[in-house]
Amino acid sequence: MGESCAHAIRNQQLAEAYAGAKKTRGLSAADLDNPNTRKFLESVEGTIVHYGTSTGFFMDKMISRGPGYMSATVSYENLVIESYQKNPPQPIIAIYPKEGTFWSDHPYSILDADWVGKDEREGATIFLKFLKERPQQERALALGFRPGDASVAMASPVDAAHGVDPKQPQNLLEVPDAGTLEKLLDVWKQTKKTTDVVMVFDKSGSMNGRPLEEAKRGAKNFLDVLSDRDEVTLVFFDHVVHPPVGPTKLGGGGREQLARRVDGVIADGGTSLYDAIDFAYGEITKRAARASRVKGQIHAIVVMTDGNDENSKMALAQLKQRFPTEGDAPVKVFTIAYGQAANPQVLDEIAEAAKGSSARGSVETINRVYADMAAFF
Repeated sequence: MGESCAHAIRNQQLAEAYAGAKKTRGLSAADLDNPNTRKFLESVEGTIVHYGTSTGFFMDKMISRGPGYMSATVSYENLVIESYQKNPPQPIIAIYPKEGTFWSDHPYSILDADWVGKDEREGATIFLKFLKERPQQERALALGFRPGDASVAMASPVDAAHGVDPKQPQNLLEVPDAGTLEKLLDVWKQTKKTTDVVMVFDKSGSMNGRPLEEAKRGAKNFLDVLSDRDEVTLVFFDHVVHPPVGPTKLGGGGREQLARRVDGVIADGGTSLYDAIDFAYGEITKRAARASRVKGQIHAIVVMTDGNDENSKMALAQLKQRFPTEGDAPVKVFTIAYGQAANPQVLDEIAEAAKGSSARGSVETINRVYADMAAFF
C-alpha cells in the first residue's frame, strides 16, 4: 500500500516510474509512454488499499490495525524508528528499493521579501548556525533523523535494532525535469486505482442556512478533486434515507450532474444516520464483491452529519457489527463530524470499525475537510 496525492508528485510515484522503466538515472517523458512502464505502474497501484494525506497516518494505522489491514507502506525512515516506541503487533522493517530512493531534505532559505529586513536576516542566519552545530545534529540523530553533518557518526537508533539499515540507500534517485514530472502526474492519474465512493449527506433541518450552503460547497469540491474515472453515488438522508443517485462516473458530464443534485438539496426533517450508513454499506458491498472478480477498485463511504442519530431503526452496536472484525474491510467508511452538535466520538467509532478515518469540520473548514477526504481516493 502506498500514499499518493493528485495535487503533487510524491516520491512514491517517482520511485515506481524508475522501477518500471528499469532505470536509476535519467527518467524521461518517453519512459512514461512505454507500455511496460505503464503496466508496472498499474500493477503497483492495483495493490493499494486507499490513498491518503500523510505517511504518519499510514504508519499509525499499520501499528494499530496490524498486517491484516496493511502489510506495507511508503514512509519516512524516522517513522519506522519511532514505531518501536509504540509496540507494533509485529516489528516494522524498512526495505530500501534496489533502484534507490530519495533524501527527504528540507532546504533552509532566507527569503528575499519586503518584510525581511536586517534583523530578520541576522536572526535567520543565527538560527541556521544553531541548527548545524553538533549538539543539535546529535539530537536529530537521537530522534531518528540522519544528521546533515557528515562528521557525526551514525549510531542508534538508526540501526537494525530499530528496523533500518544505516548503510542504505546504495543509490539516490534524481528528480527529473519539470516536463517529466508533469507527464508523470498525468500518467499516474491514468494508472491509479479507481474509486467507487458513496457520499452520505445529512440534509436534516438543523443543516438549514449557512451550514448547508458550506456543506454543499465542500461536497462539490470533493467531486472536483476526484478523477474522471471514479464513480460516485449520492445518498441524502434526514429522518428517512432517500433513494440513491448513481453510481455515476464523473467523466463525460457526470460530475456536473451530481453537482446539480447537491445544489438542489433542501434541509428538512430529523436524522437517521445509522440507517443511512447501513443502506450505503449494503449497496456498495454488493458492487465491491462484483468488482473484485473483474478489476479492483477502492470502495468507500464518506459520511457527513451535523448531529446525533434520532430516527434510525438500527442501533449503533448493530451498525458496527456489519463491518468485518478480522482482516481487511472491503468497504472503508470515512466520517465527518460537522459543527458543534455532531458527535465525533460516535463517528470515530464507526470509522475505526470500518477501517476508515474520521475528521471534524465547521462552516469555516468543511470545504478543506472534504478536499482532505478526497485525497484518500
